[in-house]
Amino acid sequence: MIAGELNLHHGLWDSHTPSTTGGEDLSSTLIDMDFELANDPAQATRITNRNVSFPDVAAYRVLRVTHWTFAPYMDSDHCLISYSVGMDDGAPRLANTLPRREKATFALRKADWPAFTSLCETLLAAASTCLEIRSGILRAAERHIPRGSRDSPKQSGRTKWNKPSPPPKQHTKHTRRLARRQPASSRIHPKSGGLKSNITP
Repeated sequence: MIAGELNLHHGLWDSHTPSTTGGEDLSSTLIDMDFELANDPAQATRITNRNVSFPDVAAYRVLRVTHWTFAPYMDSDHCLISYSVGMDDGAPRLANTLPRREKATFALRKADWPAFTSLCETLLAAASTCLEIRSGILRAAERHIPRGSRDSPKQSGRTKWNKPSPPPKQHTKHTRRLARRQPASSRIHPKSGGLKSNITP
């Protein structure tokens, strides 16, 4: 859960104030990590004689935030924020949710790994923050690792890990061939689990 008077502005939770760099970074992080927004975008959390704004943010992923409310605070132009927190029980999500990014698989076999490594080294050499490191890796991946759609096997770069399993009949024939090649003393008895011997007592 992320909540607080962050003083960051973005259109997802503040339509009255231009987006800031920090707000852009926070919104990208929330979307990438599948957070949902608890704020009511119609309710300002800072009200002055000149303008209104939404510097307070409440977002959640595992813990579920409900009953988000605000109330004026006599000693400040910031409102008091309150909400209930509980584990997600599978109930319908709040209507005010962050947009989901469509995730496509990387076609790793088609990647240009030398070019990817070279670009990563160049971009990360000048990176000084976690966000810059993340941005550099993603930039190199987008440029040198093609993506495919999950809905189209031809574009997704199918590998041995996601190939469809052969029919059960083929498994049975293969198993029988292996069993015929092995000596009887090395076969496992199906009921007792012990070694089946061909020696008669």
